[in-house]
Amino acid sequence: APYAFGFTDVQARLAYDLTARHSLSLSFLDGSSSVDRTRFRNELGFNSVMTSSFRTTLFNLGSRYVSGPHLLITNHLAWSDERGEVNNRDNTRLSDQTYNEWTWHGDASVVWSQESTLDFGGVLRRLRQSGSAKQFVYSPVLTPAVDVFHGTGDQAGAYVQQSFGSSSGRLHLTAGVRQDEHSASPL
Repeated sequence: APYAFGFTDVQARLAYDLTARHSLSLSFLDGSSSVDRTRFRNELGFNSVMTSSFRTTLFNLGSRYVSGPHLLITNHLAWSDERGEVNNRDNTRLSDQTYNEWTWHGDASVVWSQESTLDFGGVLRRLRQSGSAKQFVYSPVLTPAVDVFHGTGDQAGAYVQQSFGSSSGRLHLTAGVRQDEHSASPL
């Protein structure tokens, strides 16, 4: 049976200059997708998708600050959320899931001269996911096998790098260090 897939979304962006050196922006994205195969119900198996519905939402707040020709600071704070479900021919839930995330990401660049720049920044993330999946197996009768999951994770990272160049522009050297950690696999 063919898939009849549908997708819609809406997006918006608002930008505002607080001063000549400092601007804010807010981005929004909301989208939904779905599959509807109800008219092929009799052709579908127990583990086949008949209907599904997913929705994703994202907000991103950004800040950009420039101090003269030597300093640029950017920050972003974002939140995203995704929810969805899949049903079979008997309207039995085959899967459902929820995922959301908070993220902060900041960077700064210091221009010492045309040939020398210092860049540094960091990221913090908080992730959460939960849901379930069901599959029907014969053993020797049709039996549902259910898998339930739930988890939360944190990520943090930071970097610093220095770039040097010759006045002729023929030689360029960049050196830096980065550290990342995740609650599921700390370093």
